[in-house]
Amino acid sequence: MTFERIDAAYLAAAELVEMHGEAYLPIFERLADERDAALARGYRLREALTRLRGRR
Repeated sequence: MTFERIDAAYLAAAELVEMHGEAYLPIFERLADERDAALARGYRLREALTRLRGRR
């Protein structure tokens, strides 16, 4: 799943929590964790590629 799809679902879940209350909070929290993990993976990859390119 792409970061964009995770982020869209995260935003939709936030709206569900706002509109319908905490019943949807576990879904929102799970998506927040997935979003954070995807961001971290992207950061780690960019950092590694930057270091690799600097060694050339």
